[in-house]
Amino acid sequence: MKIFKELSLADIFSILNALSGFLGICYLIRGVLSLKFLYFSALMDGMDGFIANRLGKSKLGKDLDSLADVISFGAFPSLILYHFGFLWIGAIYLIASILRLARFNVLSKEDFVGLPTVASALTLSCWINLKLPCLDAMAIILSILMICDLEYLRVKNRILMLTCGTVIVANAFVIYATYILLIMLVLYILSPGVIPLAKPILKRE
Repeated sequence: MKIFKELSLADIFSILNALSGFLGICYLIRGVLSLKFLYFSALMDGMDGFIANRLGKSKLGKDLDSLADVISFGAFPSLILYHFGFLWIGAIYLIASILRLARFNVLSKEDFVGLPTVASALTLSCWINLKLPCLDAMAIILSILMICDLEYLRVKNRILMLTCGTVIVANAFVIYATYILLIMLVLYILSPGVIPLAKPILKRE
């Protein structure tokens, strides 16, 4: 099976991302909502990008990454919305995430067009963790942001990436970390209009 020879180290993390999302869906089918699978997928997605930027991507890399994201940050969050009784909103969210990832695969831009699916899914998880109101409205807003034409920075600063990873891990165990993660995500969501001057800092490796 020659396909395994085409995989890079970064691709392994994409596969782990997809596997974690699949396990999260399996638990959800059994009636158990465990957002830790979402957090693990987010970490694997971050590692995938970090390693790919330094060691290079395989021919399968970009498509494999997006396929994994469809499972972990598209299908899984959509089913979570269905779990809370929002069937049609979950369907809208799934369609938006698929469109977002399809556009990502065909565009060749340095930054992201539309809110990245991982940021959207993490925001949704914070909303659920903190039991904030209007989950359905937030899901619709996130769906719109994923398919909008706003450009979001592709963060490459290692310190910022490490900080985000640490907060995501802490968020899985400490509720106070969820507030920090949500603040970080809101700042990122608002970044196209609020902090454009931060681009040189965020792009510095």
